[in-house]
Amino acid sequence: MIPERDVPKGPALRKGGPRVRTYKPHVTSGCRTCKIRRVKCDEGKPSCKRCLGTGRICDGYLYGSNAKPPFPKTDELIALGSSRRPLSQTNTSQSAYSSNIILPPSPFSNEQEHRGFAFFRRYTCSRLAPNFRSRFWEQIVLQACHHEPAIRHAVVALGSLHEQTMCRGLSHEVQGTTSSNHATDTFALQQYTKALRILAIAPEKTFGDVTLMACILFVYFESLRGDHAATVSHLNSGIRIIAELHKIFTSIADGRHPLSNTLYISLRELALLFIRLDALDIELRALDTFQQEETPTRGLLHCSTANSGEVPHTFHTLEEARTALEKIRIDSPQPTKAFTPELYAQSTHSRTITKIRQYTKALEHFIGFNGNRLDKREQRVIHELRLYIIIASMAVTADLAEALKDECVWYQWEAKCEEIMEHAETILRLPELKKQPLSGLDDGIIWKFGFVAVKCWDTRMGHRAIGLLKKIERKEGVWNSFIAADVVEILLKREEDGGGL
Repeated sequence: MIPERDVPKGPALRKGGPRVRTYKPHVTSGCRTCKIRRVKCDEGKPSCKRCLGTGRICDGYLYGSNAKPPFPKTDELIALGSSRRPLSQTNTSQSAYSSNIILPPSPFSNEQEHRGFAFFRRYTCSRLAPNFRSRFWEQIVLQACHHEPAIRHAVVALGSLHEQTMCRGLSHEVQGTTSSNHATDTFALQQYTKALRILAIAPEKTFGDVTLMACILFVYFESLRGDHAATVSHLNSGIRIIAELHKIFTSIADGRHPLSNTLYISLRELALLFIRLDALDIELRALDTFQQEETPTRGLLHCSTANSGEVPHTFHTLEEARTALEKIRIDSPQPTKAFTPELYAQSTHSRTITKIRQYTKALEHFIGFNGNRLDKREQRVIHELRLYIIIASMAVTADLAEALKDECVWYQWEAKCEEIMEHAETILRLPELKKQPLSGLDDGIIWKFGFVAVKCWDTRMGHRAIGLLKKIERKEGVWNSFIAADVVEILLKREEDGGGL
């Protein structure tokens, strides 16, 4: 008889059998945000550095087994439409478990400021960069809100104004602001004024990257209000600051001063953001800044990649395709207030035409290789890139000297106008766009309908564009689809009556 042996209490040795993981109890410490994300928390007090470092809000720490969730979801806090219930009236009672939570100090003075920030984080960010993941909007700006009062007030102002615009709809904007909406508009303006005052009181103590980040928020705020003059003013101010910082950087070895010590974002990334902003209202204003001369921002764009001057044979990502298109736009000659045929004759339009052809070939190669794998969002980006390249090719190949004298020069582009309409209508049919009553400034659909209605000689296509503008409810920067439809309709009627544009 074999004697009994003591069985070891440790895990069984693995000899060809399944791997056995040693049991370890779940960690009960750490903030709630890190627990939900299932990442290791550094347990910093009052807020963990892991949350702050990624631009998240640390929801504090729980003690005891009877603790309840800290806050309702953001979309539960925000009620769109006519009902504007305060944040405190939620399904979950905070007072029932507030004694079990150690909350970090809030940077917001009152509930209304917190509401504006919550709306910005939940809704506005996705409208400002609807097609691509944006580290600037998803991380950098949110992180700066906790440390920079000017950024915080600007974010609250933009979030509050965006919420009110979505609640009342564009039809109210055309008819005028009602008294019930005036209070929210006043609060947004107060926050906007606070941000401006902070930057104006001690400009020498404000770092350049913080000022430029606030300037970008101001551009979007004024654009959402429909004040085009103020939008361009902030945009030009930001470009001048970039030019000044660029000159300073050429004489400083480390390349950091006078940006903030935390260095939220590099000057090169800020220049790219302003270059993209510069393209938003290209049909509304003469671009006095990015013209024939070599500007600092144009130079920074060229330094962003090793092969900045050439269009690749194909694109690996849509982000790469967008960046390449922006480089073509910056390099291409653009009509100015001081336009002369001699200036245009000396420009680089022939080189731009070659780049447009190379870009079209590279984009079609990307579509042919990835067409079956593109989701709805990526399909929308493809149509938008095609739209811009069509209009860019029309502008470059047309005789602009003659076009300034005679609008009939554009009448040769009937087939191109039809392509523009088809791409724009396809974008509007996509389900993602139908869910957005207010889109971000990167979506240039409205002005393309207006371009077709005004430039195309076929008035039937013009009325088709006007009908779509009246059907959709969209606001893109200073563009309002209802107002744009009215303006284009007046111009088209004048042309039909023989008065010309």
